[in-house]
Amino acid sequence: MNFPGNALSVFHMGGEMRAYNVFAGSAAGNCWDIENTANPYRFYGVSGGTCVTPLNLVNARGMEFHGASFWGGSGVATVSISGTVSTPEGYILFDGLQAGPSQSWDMYLNQQNETVVCTGNCAFGDADRDGGAAIPAAIVIGPLATTMATGVSPIVLQLDKGTIDAPSVRHNGGSDIYFESAVGGSECRCVVALGGGMVDVDTASNSSQPGQPTTNDSTKLAGQTTYAPPTFANAGTVGAPLILNQDELGIATSSQSQTLVAPGAYGLKFRVQCNNDGTAKLVVFAGTSNTPTTLANEIGGNVSCPQ
Repeated sequence: MNFPGNALSVFHMGGEMRAYNVFAGSAAGNCWDIENTANPYRFYGVSGGTCVTPLNLVNARGMEFHGASFWGGSGVATVSISGTVSTPEGYILFDGLQAGPSQSWDMYLNQQNETVVCTGNCAFGDADRDGGAAIPAAIVIGPLATTMATGVSPIVLQLDKGTIDAPSVRHNGGSDIYFESAVGGSECRCVVALGGGMVDVDTASNSSQPGQPTTNDSTKLAGQTTYAPPTFANAGTVGAPLILNQDELGIATSSQSQTLVAPGAYGLKFRVQCNNDGTAKLVVFAGTSNTPTTLANEIGGNVSCPQ
C-alpha cells in the first residue's frame, strides 16, 4: 500500500534518535523526512524507496547513517539535503551508502554550514533513467551550498571509496557531479572533495582518463592526482586547484605574506611570485640560502596572489 503522506517523519525534535534495520517507503510523500533537529541522530541498516524523496533532510544538524540504502525517488533527488544549521559543528555522515537508481538525481545538496561525508562504500546508481531531469547528473550541488563545519571550509561534500555508475547520465550528455547556478547568478562558493578510490565505473570508452568522475566545473572538484595532472600547491594558502591539461604541471602562486625560507641542504624548490604589474616570476631556492634566483620574469597577465 502507499501511505498518503511521509512514511517516516520527524519534525522539530530536540532529543536524540536511534534506529536499527528500519525500512520506510511506498509513500505518496517522502520515505524518510527529518527536519529541524538539534541533536545527533544515528541510524543503522536503514532503507527507503518508492517515494517522492526517499531521504529528505532539512535543517538537520547532525546525522549518521551506517549502512543505508535509498532508491526510486520520483521527485528532485533520491537523497536531498538542504537548509541552514546555525552552529559550525553540523555534519551528515554516511558510512556505506547506496543512492539510486533513480528517475531523478541520486543526491542534491543545497545546505549551509554542514559538510556531507561518505567515508566508504559510497555507491551512486543510475540517475535520470528516463531522461526527464532538468539537469542530467548523478550528484547536483545547489547554488546556496556552503559550510563552516571545520572553520571556514569550502568543502560541502567529501566522498571516499566508492563508485558512480550512471550510464543514463552519460547517455544524456550530463555530468557525474554538477554545480548548479542560481537564476541569473553564480554557482556555490564550495568544493567537492573526492578521496581515495572514488571512481566512475561507466566512463566513456574513448576517455583519456578512465575512472575519473565528470563535472561541469573542474575548479570546484578536488580529487586524487591519479584523476588529473598533478597540481602542486600550498593547501593552506591556495583555495582551488589550477586548470591543467593532461601531462601538464602546475605551481600555484605563493602568499605574499610568507617569509622566504630555504629548502635545506639536500635540495632545491621552486616558487611562483607575483609582480606589482599583474605578471608573475618563477624563482628557485637551493640549499640553506634564503636568497632566490629568478628563472623567468614578467610572465603572463592578471596573475593574483593570496595575501
